[in-house]
Amino acid sequence: MDDLTQRQQRLLDQMLRYIASYNEGALSFQDLVSSLEGALDAADLGDQNFIRKWYDLWTPLEVLRAVRAGSVSPDEVANELGALAEHIQQRLATAAPGERDDLDSMSGC
Repeated sequence: MDDLTQRQQRLLDQMLRYIASYNEGALSFQDLVSSLEGALDAADLGDQNFIRKWYDLWTPLEVLRAVRAGSVSPDEVANELGALAEHIQQRLATAAPGERDDLDSMSGC
């Protein structure tokens, strides 16, 4: 497993904030799905196992976005988003503790 740079960690943290914003009603489902993929692409991770599982968890969200032009409630995708958030949190848990502390005090990317 590759070490994460601070930039990569910030982008993974940003994914968690996107999910929280969507759950709070501050971000549309359409924007959530595209923002998550954009953050993954921007992170330029070398961990192929993480990426493969991330896409396994994200793809059903993308399919739902493509099939349903209207809004999708957080309740409808709670399991999928919970699993994706857990996957991201597990990857972030591998960061060095000092780097994680620095990130907790940062906002944005």
